[in-house]
Amino acid sequence: MAPSTDLRRVSEVLAAEAAAGEEAGRLTPTAVDALRGAGLFALHQPPDLGGLGLSLPAACRTIATLAEADGAAGWAAMIGAGPAWFSGHMDPDGAAEVFGGGGAVAGSGQPGRAVPADDGGWRIEGRWRWCSGAPWAEWFTFNAIDPDGEVVTVAVPAARVTIHPETWDVRGLRATASCDASVDGALVPAHRAFRVAEGPPERDEPVFHLGFEAFAQATMAAVPVGLARHAVALAVALALDKEPTHGSGRLADDPLTRRTLAATAAAVDAAAAGLDAATMAIWEAAVAGEDAPAPVRAGVRLAAVHATRTGAAAAADLGALAGMSALDRSSVLGRVLADLAAAGLNALLTEARLAEVDPADLLHR
Repeated sequence: MAPSTDLRRVSEVLAAEAAAGEEAGRLTPTAVDALRGAGLFALHQPPDLGGLGLSLPAACRTIATLAEADGAAGWAAMIGAGPAWFSGHMDPDGAAEVFGGGGAVAGSGQPGRAVPADDGGWRIEGRWRWCSGAPWAEWFTFNAIDPDGEVVTVAVPAARVTIHPETWDVRGLRATASCDASVDGALVPAHRAFRVAEGPPERDEPVFHLGFEAFAQATMAAVPVGLARHAVALAVALALDKEPTHGSGRLADDPLTRRTLAATAAAVDAAAAGLDAATMAIWEAAVAGEDAPAPVRAGVRLAAVHATRTGAAAAADLGALAGMSALDRSSVLGRVLADLAAAGLNALLTEARLAEVDPADLLHR
């Protein structure tokens, strides 16, 4: 892993660039270069593929730290590094070609269309939504449906992908540049196409023995953890400085404000600890070469959704506490609160995921 001083230095850059990224609707080149230069688009991939090879708990803590500096940058690192999970499930030559450079990879799970090519590869076409980090991605991974109705995943170089920036104009995580991307008949050779559902992974590293959904939920939930920590810090600073229009003294002198700040800080710390414990449990199973039991997998889902719910509750409570102060476009707290709301909208983190948990798996976790 990059030394902690490097992570602090990157975080300082990200915080300094956050407002410009928000205005531009994409991370600034300086922010992207800082992430790339520290290897943070290669959190998970093994060292022989140019990656940091972090454990799942360490990767989640790193993502949370980046999101605490800037939510959009934390999301970008999480998404840009996440597709490296595929490198353990594809041809080694394809894995080296796509992931060996340590750059960001974007993409989408929504399916396009794949037609068999004469050389055993695929001809790909389609349009995919919400490709976070598309403007600075070097490769894209897309799901596509073959003529038999089965899913094939392909890796396409950025030069063969058309980006549609006009499709991303939002409040919240605005600088992630999660715009549409399309491909019109690109030829993908066989070594850059694979099917995750078929057989064991090609590599033995523990990360590739994690189920993709648990891996994605854990790393994604680290973003609201970092954002919520930042929101608490900003709200405390505001309360120590602000004198409300109606009232006397500082906002921090009000007992209800003090209770709100303390309760929110406690909830955020507990959610972070819960996510850390859940990722440690599933990681230990992967290191042991075992399939994580259903209660352990359920624990990751519970922790991820709970961290997201805690972030949403923090945003509501701290937003009410801040009042009009958070409405100004220059307000960092306002931006963080909007980012928290946006992060909680991802389908993997919504409360609907809780309905998928078997009550029996709530025991013996």
